Amino acid sequence: MHTYYPKGFDLRFPGKKKQPTPRTTLFSLGPFNEVSADGHEKLGQQALRMGDLGLPIYAYKDKWSGDLLKINIIPNSRSPGAIGHLYLDFVEESRGLSRSIS
Repeated sequence: MHTYYPKGFDLRFPGKKKQPTPRTTLFSLGPFNEVSADGHEKLGQQALRMGDLGLPIYAYKDKWSGDLLKINIIPNSRSPGAIGHLYLDFVEESRGLSRSIS
């Protein structure tokens, strides 16, 4: 590390205070321009600790307005098949595609 990145030791030594992450306002060109999609394991099997019971959640949110466009409990939020079907349902219900999905 001394050879390739000499500043690394100063940045990573134990007890070093991390620099705050710079925060900026969100920017989008308009409604339905950018939609964020993500799965949430907050009520998953390991989180609930109730045996085989789990409630994986998947949601779509509009970046411009902050509106929650769709939220569902699905069998497995890590399954490409389940996410694909949910996406097609989202497109059908919203009657359109957003410019980008992240």
